[in-house]
Amino acid sequence: MNATIQDLFDITDDGDEWGHNREMAWGIAFTLYFRDETIPSAWRFEPGLGITEGNTRNECFAADELLTHYDAGTITGDDLREFGIMLDEQSEVLEAAGKSY
Repeated sequence: MNATIQDLFDITDDGDEWGHNREMAWGIAFTLYFRDETIPSAWRFEPGLGITEGNTRNECFAADELLTHYDAGTITGDDLREFGIMLDEQSEVLEAAGKSY
C-alpha cells in the first residue's frame, strides 16, 4: 500500500467512516479519470456534469491532493487502484454494519 495515499487518508479522517471512505474513493476515481488511467468498471464511476480538473475542490478535496501527488510521481495509477479496491472492500463492511447513508 502506498504510504503517501495512506497518509492522506489518515490526515483527512474526520470521524465519519462512510463519508471519509467515499470521499477518498471519489478522489481516487477523479485522479484516474483526469490522468486517463484505467478505472475499474466495478466502481461505476462517471464524473458529474461540469467537473473539470481544477474545479474539483468544491466536489472532492482528496482529488486535488491526489492529482498533485500523481503529477509529482509519488503515486501511480496502480497505487490508486490498489487503494481504491481496499476502500471498496471497506465500504461493503461499513454498509453491512449499517454505517452507510
